[in-house]
Amino acid sequence: MTESTSKLQRREQPLWFEKQRKRRDAIFLETTRSLCSTCLAVIDAKILMRNSQIILRKWCRDHGFEEVLIHSDADWYLRAAKYNRPGDLPLRFSTKVKDGCPFDCGLCPEHEQHLCLGLIDITNACNIQCPTCYADSRGTDYLTLAQVQKALDTYFTIEGQGGVIQYSGGEPTIHPQFIEILKLGIQAPLDSLMVNTNGIAFADNPDLVKQIKDISDDKLEIYLQFDGFSDEVYQKLRGAKLYRKKMQALENLLKYEIPVNFASTIKRNVNEDQIGALVDFGVHTSGIRGIHFQPAAYVGRFGSLDPLNRVTNTEIIHAIEDQTEGMFRMNDFLPLPCSHPSQIALTYAYIQGKKVKPIPRFIDIEPYLDQFTNTIYADPRPIYKRAVEGLWSAGTSFNSLKTLYDFSCVCGLPVKKEFFSSNGRAKIANENAFRIILIQFQDKYNWDMKVARKSCIGFIQPDGKAIPFDTYNLLYRNGG
Repeated sequence: MTESTSKLQRREQPLWFEKQRKRRDAIFLETTRSLCSTCLAVIDAKILMRNSQIILRKWCRDHGFEEVLIHSDADWYLRAAKYNRPGDLPLRFSTKVKDGCPFDCGLCPEHEQHLCLGLIDITNACNIQCPTCYADSRGTDYLTLAQVQKALDTYFTIEGQGGVIQYSGGEPTIHPQFIEILKLGIQAPLDSLMVNTNGIAFADNPDLVKQIKDISDDKLEIYLQFDGFSDEVYQKLRGAKLYRKKMQALENLLKYEIPVNFASTIKRNVNEDQIGALVDFGVHTSGIRGIHFQPAAYVGRFGSLDPLNRVTNTEIIHAIEDQTEGMFRMNDFLPLPCSHPSQIALTYAYIQGKKVKPIPRFIDIEPYLDQFTNTIYADPRPIYKRAVEGLWSAGTSFNSLKTLYDFSCVCGLPVKKEFFSSNGRAKIANENAFRIILIQFQDKYNWDMKVARKSCIGFIQPDGKAIPFDTYNLLYRNGG
């Protein structure tokens, strides 16, 4: 035996054992493409699971690595993936593939979903300057009636008749031809027409509300910015003490039986503690059809943030459960198959007196995922009345395929909350259903190409283009 062999045999452990390997701190789930938050270049990115959270990690050749929180609950994110399904094609694509996503928007043939909700910015002017404005509205431009009609025609060319249009801006109510523009939408072959508003005009001018009532039918709904119950919240989010204005606008709208949906932006250290109160108020106020929670998206005038400390959809769902003491639970919320399942979540409940009955607690959804309609829009036909009422009828089977299909028709935006009166029109006093929708819009930090490509919400242009919401705000708005 040589001396070197003898030394080797005397070692207690082999050489490789002396170097302990370390395990990575995250699980690699998938690759995607994103945007550099500094230069907006399209760059490689990957989705990671770390400490029960979902993280987007990306790298730019010029600006290095960056990470952003996507979801605060990894289990929910992974469960939602099974709801992903093939999208429905639009009737027409408006642009060709030339430079690659996201530079061919219009829609191009590489977009994975049609647009079931079309937004038309009828003005870029506004009567307040919200620090959180994703549009950075400070212009003086107003679409003409002819341009609005062209935008509507663009939507029908792409989508066909039906669907949902939302007038937005800027603040649409300050348009000098607002009533005439409303008439165009009301007379158009739409299933629903919404107005996205801060409500100031409705608070200050009850006659405007009456004019709307006089020309409207049951397809019109108001999408009212409503972020909480204190002036402090509005000062931080909207730049003014608007709580009394919001309540006055709501009172005027409900007085004339014009249905309202709350649009509530949730920002870190501003109004997370009021999430449950918003739900409770909406549930118990006749005429409020639902709440649309939107985690703050840092585009437009919103400024910068700590990307790993941002509010997410799943955080809001947990807050709803905790702050309502289980009125709604985490498992009551389902991803919307129409969009990418990580972007939109929702639930739907039947209100019976003071009792709130979330529909998913009474139906086993899993076996029937393919029966969900591929649209964010929920059919307001009278079948809805029979479907929802029947869920709590002794003669209805909760796992009935027909009941599941009927539920799928009422699982989106903007669902008709009312049960119809004898003449078929909305009867706001008899409303007894409620929905909660969470929409996690994207910004330069969390932009994910696979999510953007399946976006079913987009801005409709008079020039024939239709541009997905998240991409429009980052790259196309204001001539970008």
